[in-house]
Amino acid sequence: MNEPLYLETLTDKNGYQYVNVPADPYQLTEMGFSWPEAMALHQQALTARQTKACAEKRRYLLREATTRIAPLQDALELGIATEDEIAALNAWKHYRVALNRLDIA
Repeated sequence: MNEPLYLETLTDKNGYQYVNVPADPYQLTEMGFSWPEAMALHQQALTARQTKACAEKRRYLLREATTRIAPLQDALELGIATEDEIAALNAWKHYRVALNRLDIA
């Protein structure tokens, strides 16, 4: 991703708090952070962005699984599901449970 990285909140060495601070290591060193501190803050912003992207992807995949499950579940409840539909329903439900159990934090 080439989008700029931001830290949601940041407290500098003087106790000043900032919101949506660019996580550029060079800018952070200009704010008084050492290079290792700036790099750690940059990595923190990268991790936060990756975690957010993973959570969004999981939400999308869970919605997709739920959309696929609904008509299969209807067929099962109405007693008109084929063996293939029952197998697909079970597979989608296992997939949805596995997605929900992923630790993305």
